[in-house]
Amino acid sequence: MQKANKLFKVLGIFFFLIGLFYMVIYVGSNFFIDKVANRVKTEAIVEKVTKDGIDIVYTVEGKEYHIRLNEDTDDYHEGMKVKVYYDKNNHKDAFTISFLDDISALVDSVIFIVIGLILLIKYHKNNKIYKRLKENGTLVSARIVNISKSGYSSYIINCEFDGFDGKIYQYKSEPLNFNPADILNYKGMNKIPVYVDMSDLKYYYVDVSSLRK
Repeated sequence: MQKANKLFKVLGIFFFLIGLFYMVIYVGSNFFIDKVANRVKTEAIVEKVTKDGIDIVYTVEGKEYHIRLNEDTDDYHEGMKVKVYYDKNNHKDAFTISFLDDISALVDSVIFIVIGLILLIKYHKNNKIYKRLKENGTLVSARIVNISKSGYSSYIINCEFDGFDGKIYQYKSEPLNFNPADILNYKGMNKIPVYVDMSDLKYYYVDVSSLRK
């Protein structure tokens, strides 16, 4: 439970930052192109695709403009609609940015941000549960089963508790940045304190405070 909660935090921050990054790039680029680069977005049609690029046509103030763009031809086909950005002072000067052409880029950024926020909210809710368990939970002793590696340099204490309902509950500590084996052996500990919710033994908090260096 605790390990999963750490994952909620890491993934929540990751998704939120990725979404925020893409949103800033999308919104910022559009603002820069419009206000700083003095360009206007319009729709163009691909007239021809060659090995050297694509020929497009677009209309500005009732006049057609035919220009060539040096684009990856694998991404285009004749008759395809694309968004181009032309210079307000030189209508034949235009370019395309595929990332900004697709509204799905903005939608995806919003989705990432929402996922990140949901995971972070879940993390904070779980933290409240841990706090409540430490303040109001029942302290029991769980048998230490083993110590497993988590990632490159983290360790987790795996333990189990014989519930009053006859079931055996498997508990895990939060990831530790040190191997607790020597400390456990030195203190002769084969059990570890765990705060549990007696109304639902699936909710727990493994207390490793006595093992921290």
